[in-house]
Amino acid sequence: NDVLDLSKIEAGKMQLSPQGIDLTELATETLALFEPMAEEKGLRLRIEIDHSDLVPVVVDAQRLRQVLMNLLSNAVKYTERGEVILRLSMMSSPLGQGRDLRISVIDTGVGIDAEQQQQIFEPFYQAESPDGRVRQGTGLGLSITKRLVDLMHGRIDVVSRPGEGAIFRVNI
Repeated sequence: NDVLDLSKIEAGKMQLSPQGIDLTELATETLALFEPMAEEKGLRLRIEIDHSDLVPVVVDAQRLRQVLMNLLSNAVKYTERGEVILRLSMMSSPLGQGRDLRISVIDTGVGIDAEQQQQIFEPFYQAESPDGRVRQGTGLGLSITKRLVDLMHGRIDVVSRPGEGAIFRVNI
């Protein structure tokens, strides 16, 4: 499925279906999918939603869920102790109109060195883990996530240092 999605995106054939969604419900349901894996590893998994400025959003729910799943999956996969936080908030749009959705996935995992941060959004690239552990995956999750965020006219970035976890931020 990942290879097909990547091929569709790169061929310009991926169509988004924006609709009004309940962001809190979507995020809570998606986070719940990772509770068994987090519990098995002894990780704390939580969600933080800034309800004070949360406004209705119109996005492709399926593709936003895919973005959340890819980010949360990596966070849980690369975190051996501590926690993973999914944070949702709104921020002023740089375009000067309306509000943008900000999604942050914060973990206390192994982190990513600066050189690898430039490559992790490339297809089939898997960063070497600073802890030496080999983790399963195709190396497509972050590549697809970046392309989906681009399709939604957003941007994604990462802030991380080895041994200090990572923060992936998506603005849509």
